Amino acid sequence: MKKLSFIKMINLKFSPLFTFRILSLFTTIFFINACKELDKIDYIQFKAGFVMPNIAREDENVFFQPSESTETQNKKTGVANAQSFSWSFGDNETSNEKNPTHIYKKFGTYNIKFKAQILKQEGTIIDSTTKKITILPKLNTPTATFTYGGTRDETIYEVLPIVDGSGYWAVGRRGITDIWIHKLDNDFKAKTGFPKIIESFSTALTTPKDIATTTDGGLIIVGEIRDSPQDRDAFVVKIDAEADEEWFEVTSSLKDEYYVGVFQNKTGNYTVVGTSYSGSSNDINITTDIYNNLGEKINTVLSVNASCKCEAQSIFALNTGSPTDNDNFLVAGTTRNNVPAIMYAFGNGTSGNYSLLSNSDSENFKGQGTTVLPLSDGRFILAGYLNNTTDTDRKDAFVAKFDNINGSSAAWRNRFRMYSDEFKTLLEDADKNIIAVGNHSNPISVNDVFLVKYDNNTGKLLQSKTFGTQVDEQVFQAIYTNQNKIVIVGLQKTTETIPQRNNAWLMQLDENW
Repeated sequence: MKKLSFIKMINLKFSPLFTFRILSLFTTIFFINACKELDKIDYIQFKAGFVMPNIAREDENVFFQPSESTETQNKKTGVANAQSFSWSFGDNETSNEKNPTHIYKKFGTYNIKFKAQILKQEGTIIDSTTKKITILPKLNTPTATFTYGGTRDETIYEVLPIVDGSGYWAVGRRGITDIWIHKLDNDFKAKTGFPKIIESFSTALTTPKDIATTTDGGLIIVGEIRDSPQDRDAFVVKIDAEADEEWFEVTSSLKDEYYVGVFQNKTGNYTVVGTSYSGSSNDINITTDIYNNLGEKINTVLSVNASCKCEAQSIFALNTGSPTDNDNFLVAGTTRNNVPAIMYAFGNGTSGNYSLLSNSDSENFKGQGTTVLPLSDGRFILAGYLNNTTDTDRKDAFVAKFDNINGSSAAWRNRFRMYSDEFKTLLEDADKNIIAVGNHSNPISVNDVFLVKYDNNTGKLLQSKTFGTQVDEQVFQAIYTNQNKIVIVGLQKTTETIPQRNNAWLMQLDENW
C-alpha cells in the first residue's frame, strides 16, 4: 500500500480552508518553539578580563590569558572574537600577544593592564582592566646547611663560640618542655656525648631566649615557661662545660614575666634582663635580676626605665670582660603603644636613656623592636618589624640607625617589604656595613631566610638575597664564625607527616653571600 504524506492526508479528508488553518497553527507552534530556543543562547558582553597567578617569583615565566567568557552574577562577559590585545606588565614592558608570558626581574607589586579591541557594526569597541601581581624574590641556595635532631621536635634558638675556640654551643628546645643542648666542632659536627637534654622542670612550653658563655667554660641559659599566653614564668639555668646542670631557678608570681637576655658581669655574677607585666598597660616594665654562682638572686631592679613603659625583646651586652668596664647593655623593646624602642641601661640595672622609632603616635611606625646592635663607630642599630599599612596579616621589616640614645629620632630608618617580613638579628661586616637577617613569609614556600645589607652612613640598601627551599625554614639568630662565614640559626620543618615536627638547623653562607 502506498504511503501518503501528512499534508496529503489532510487534503483528502478536509477542505482547503481547514487545511490552511491547520498548517498555520503548526507553523506558529514551530516559530514559538524556535524563539524559545533562541532565548537560551547566552549573550556575552564584550568586557576585558584575564587570568594570571596572584603571586609568582623573580626570573620565572608568568602566564597571562584573556577571559573568553566569565560568568559573574548570572551575567557572562569576556573578549571572545576580539581582534587585538594589548598588555602592560607594570615594569615598562608590553606585549600585543593574545596569551603572553613575562619574566619579572625584581620583586615587588606590579599593576597589569590589559586592553582588548573588537570591530562591530556599531563601530570599534575597546575595553581595559587592571590587576595586581606580587613578585617574590627568587630563592638562592646556601653554601652549606646542617640539620640535627631525631624523632622528636628539635629547634635551635642560639649559637655561641666555645670559650676555648674549639667549636660552638647550640641551644634550643626538644619537644615541648626539654632544653636541648648541642656541642659542635668548627665544622659543625657533633662532639662526643652530644646532644644532651636538660629534662623538664615544668610541664609547660619551655623556650630558651638567650645564652652566654661563662668563664668556667660552661653556659648560662635564660628564657620563659609559658603556662598560658598571659602567664609566663622566667627561668635561668647554669650548666658546666659538659652540659651537666649545676643549678636552675624559676621566677614565678601572679605577673607575666620572662627573661630575654643574660651575660656574666665583671664580678663573675650573672646579669639577667627580662619583662614583668601585670596585665595593665601602666604596669609593664623591663627588669634586671643578678644571680651569683650558687644560683641565688642577690639583686633585683623592678623597673629599668619606668617612663618608657616598655617590654624587652632582646639585649646586647656592652661589657668587654675588663675589670674596669661598667657592664652596661642595650635593650631592643616595644612600648605599651606598640612603638619600637631602643634603650641604654647601666650595669646595675638602672636606666640610662631611650629612643623611640617614632616620637609621634600619628606616624605609622607601630610594630616591634626585636634586635639591637652597637656599631664600631659608637652608633646603634635597632631592627624588627612594623605593621603593614594595607594588610593586617603582613609585616614590614625595618632597620634604623641612632647616632645616640636620648629620645631623639633616628638618624635614618628604612622599611623593607617583600611579602611579610621581619628582621630577627643584626651583624656588622668588615666594611662596617650593616647586615640585617630575618624571616620572609609567603604563600609559596611558607618561610624563607633573607639578608639585607645597608650602608652604615646613609642607610642605602646595598644588597638583598633570599635563601631557602620549598620546605619551611625560620631564623632566630646569626653569627660570624672564626672563618669569617655567616652562620644562621633556626629550624627547618620536616617533610614527615608528624604535625609540627622540626629539625634543628644551621645555614652557612660565605661572608659576601
